[in-house]
Amino acid sequence: MRSIGALTLAAALAQAAPAAPTFVDVAAQTGLVSTFDSITGYPGLHGHMVGGGAVADFNADGRPDVFLPAGGTAPDRLFINQGPGTSGQVTFAEQAGAWGCDATHRSGGVATADVNRDGYPDLFVVSMGDASAGAVPSANLLYINNGPDETGAFSFTERGASSGVTGIVPIVDGLGAAFGDYDLDGDLDLAVAHWSSFFGNFRLLANDGTGHFTDTTDLLEQPGSNIRGFQPRFADLNGDRYPELVVTGDFGTSVIWFNLGPDDADGVSFELRQKEANLGADCNAMGSALADFNNDLLLDWYITNIYYDISDTCGNTLYLCQGLDEHNTPVFEDLARERGAQQGGWGWGTCPIDLDHDGDLDIAATGGWRFWDPIPSRLYINDGTAHFSDAAAAAGTDFVGFGRGYVPLDYDNDGDLDLLLIANENTARLYENRTPEAAANHWLRVDVTTTTNPCLAPGGFGTHLYLTAGGVTQTHHLDGAPSYLACGQQTAHFGLGAADTIDALEIRWADGSATTLTDVAPDQILHVTAYHPADFNADGSLDGADIAPYADAFLSGDPAADLDRDGALNVDDIEAFVAALAGDACP
Repeated sequence: MRSIGALTLAAALAQAAPAAPTFVDVAAQTGLVSTFDSITGYPGLHGHMVGGGAVADFNADGRPDVFLPAGGTAPDRLFINQGPGTSGQVTFAEQAGAWGCDATHRSGGVATADVNRDGYPDLFVVSMGDASAGAVPSANLLYINNGPDETGAFSFTERGASSGVTGIVPIVDGLGAAFGDYDLDGDLDLAVAHWSSFFGNFRLLANDGTGHFTDTTDLLEQPGSNIRGFQPRFADLNGDRYPELVVTGDFGTSVIWFNLGPDDADGVSFELRQKEANLGADCNAMGSALADFNNDLLLDWYITNIYYDISDTCGNTLYLCQGLDEHNTPVFEDLARERGAQQGGWGWGTCPIDLDHDGDLDIAATGGWRFWDPIPSRLYINDGTAHFSDAAAAAGTDFVGFGRGYVPLDYDNDGDLDLLLIANENTARLYENRTPEAAANHWLRVDVTTTTNPCLAPGGFGTHLYLTAGGVTQTHHLDGAPSYLACGQQTAHFGLGAADTIDALEIRWADGSATTLTDVAPDQILHVTAYHPADFNADGSLDGADIAPYADAFLSGDPAADLDRDGALNVDDIEAFVAALAGDACP
């Protein structure tokens, strides 16, 4: 018989145990009903690998919308968020036809960003041609967001050919894509991955600032073998502001091109440092999640792979960053097996998510392949030390099928993150987060606006945020939230646990400037605007109205007047201010 003390202890432990995470698929009741069914005519195995989408606020109303390709058996779909109705339930209205993005084609990956700096997100879709005809090399689509017309109606205009994003490779191929400002010139460049065995098929395209792209792949040091690319992304891994180009690749071909910044000719160059970074554990890398999973303020890299159950080999990799070496290269160690996040079957999409607002990042992952043991999607719960346990079954996210894109969004703007799962030959799932701890704990969401600063890429790409609350500092980076062939909501989301005050929120912009806020209230969506450092009256313009407030700041010794950031106020700062007003706004 158990003692009274043992029973009391057991009851206390049961009471202290956190409630299971809870998600409910609300796709049908919200109207987000879409099936991805790839048709014959995709090259090789591409038809089985595809299934992407994108989340963005396309009409700038403060609510996330969802774009979902259909795979060629039906027109692509655009779901515009209608907000809560009379019942309180958020719904979506399918409006792809009205917006002009209802192509019926062989789609690949999707990425979204404001490519022409007009304040509205545009849409890039990898394509292999119209479904009514044969497959075509690089028939990619670039939908430019026209913004509202005189009646308030929004629309896209497809400008793939005139923008330079079609015909970029000579073979029928194309999977993941991502935007990022690799040269820090304030506009968003584009990377596109291709999987077929064709040497040099990865493409890096530079934006001229108007939304027109040119091939700059020659900047990339080429590896000794072909990159069988699945998903690229841009992220600064070593703190020098210049983003690295991180690519998952099949058959052990993943790479990180380290951005060396400008050379003597004022150009940017990239260098491969695979050995130095201790990469190579991933066997068949597909999906990619870059985040700080152990709260050491360094970005880690979680990659979905194929787990071979018979030999107990490969599987997902959890590259935890161990620090920077003497050459400023991050050094990684794969600890997926030791930390409980390895066995995900045939993995594809993945994303980080603090689903319970406890201040550490959990991992959502999905996958599946024909003629392979069906493995449910995973929901790895972080115990706070980057050790994980799968709770997908309890949470209701244990989808079994051919999961592909998997991305976070706050579709109902209630402060917790929901999940969008896109599946090949199946309907999309919209998992609403109803986790008790998410409601009980505090949180903060930060949305940034950077179009007011010509030196920063739109959407805050390249921004790093550092939040301190309850004695713990967390970090989040903004890079378009790519997963596998899909991208999530571009926002910084922090779980705070029981902390009811945010001591400091430091936002480090990609141009080297920073905004620091203190004593921030939690449980809110915080909107922060980045103004040019010389825009001293914060009106979004660099003009004569900034002269008087700059002079006051300079004479009073305000550190904000140190425009060259050398730690001293002198004539160099005045010259930098004058240059900014004259139009030479960016260093």
